Amino acid sequence: RLFGVPALPVVPYPPFIAPVPLPVKYRLYFGEPMTFTGDPDDDDEILDDKVKTVRNRIQSMIHVGLREREHVFW
Repeated sequence: RLFGVPALPVVPYPPFIAPVPLPVKYRLYFGEPMTFTGDPDDDDEILDDKVKTVRNRIQSMIHVGLREREHVFW
């Protein structure tokens, strides 16, 4: 008979870790506006060059943000 035995809660994390999120500071970086000419229905080879340009710009902004970051939480 287990009716009088209290149940212990099952938690998915160890009891020494608080279940609240840790504070973080984040920064948003906005690059210069990018404009492209041409038709959206152009061939894939032409569009791939534009996609690579956008991808490289985003990647460079990520690298700048990582260099400027001092610590993970601030």
